Amino acid sequence: MTIHRVNNITKGDAGPAPIPSQQNLALRDRFRRAVQTNLSLHDQLLLFATYRATKAAGTKTVQPYQVLGEYLLITRAARIPPLQDPLSPLPALESEGYLSVSPKTGRIKVSQTVLPVDDLVEALSEIDFQKEFVDQMLNLG
Repeated sequence: MTIHRVNNITKGDAGPAPIPSQQNLALRDRFRRAVQTNLSLHDQLLLFATYRATKAAGTKTVQPYQVLGEYLLITRAARIPPLQDPLSPLPALESEGYLSVSPKTGRIKVSQTVLPVDDLVEALSEIDFQKEFVDQMLNLG
């Protein structure tokens, strides 16, 4: 007996997914390493949340509550206790040039980089936040 599977593939889905160029992979890797080296764990988490919120919204700016929602999802998934004031690292991230906060509206905008937001999200999703948190706790004690 032969079983045939039917795949519902539309014309837009046909073919393999595009493979990122080697240059984009190298830029993503450099960006991820720079973030891991230069930012604290909670700064990394907030930056990742900002990029994820921006990607999900599909706009150039997002509201703080959108970032906060992503932050809480990320910290819960990684089993990391969130900061009491999760948005407190925003000024540090702004001074580092990763994002800007509008003084009038409070909306958050990620800084323009060579990489699109999708690639920035992919780069930071490679960080094992739970492992970094455990390593940080072991170094304290």
